[in-house]
Amino acid sequence: MLHMKKLALALCAGLMALCLCACGSSSSSKSSAETYDGTTFTLGNLVVTAYDQEIVIDTGGNDCLAIYLHVINKGTTPESVMGTYNVSRNQGSTGTLKVGVAYGTNGNPIHTAEKRIAAGTSADVCMCFKLVNKAPVSVTFGNAKLGVAETNLSFKVTE
Repeated sequence: MLHMKKLALALCAGLMALCLCACGSSSSSKSSAETYDGTTFTLGNLVVTAYDQEIVIDTGGNDCLAIYLHVINKGTTPESVMGTYNVSRNQGSTGTLKVGVAYGTNGNPIHTAEKRIAAGTSADVCMCFKLVNKAPVSVTFGNAKLGVAETNLSFKVTE
């Protein structure tokens, strides 16, 4: 009986150590700004949810803000976030931020916001913008010509 209690305590201690290691490694593996859980808005026929962001390095060694979006196309034709609608982005008074060219660990480009999403389907896309400083990034979505009201989101930039 005593051996069973020692074995149970040893197993519990081992599981706790594994949990602590797993928690510590996941939080330090990603340099992230602020996580957006369920920031959802409508962009014409698209329902867009900004669900995560991180700082990535582009091919020129510059810091970029990668903003991850889940997009549902409720329309009848293919559309894209940055192909169909206007997306303006800036950092304070610095003007429009340029699109960053960065690649994921799989070798594919991170910036995919021009991807056309078929009618009635959904996709995860990412916008990647070159940072010029540590000020928050303001992103405005909309298209007055199509009668789509503007939605403005602000993303904090931290390391």
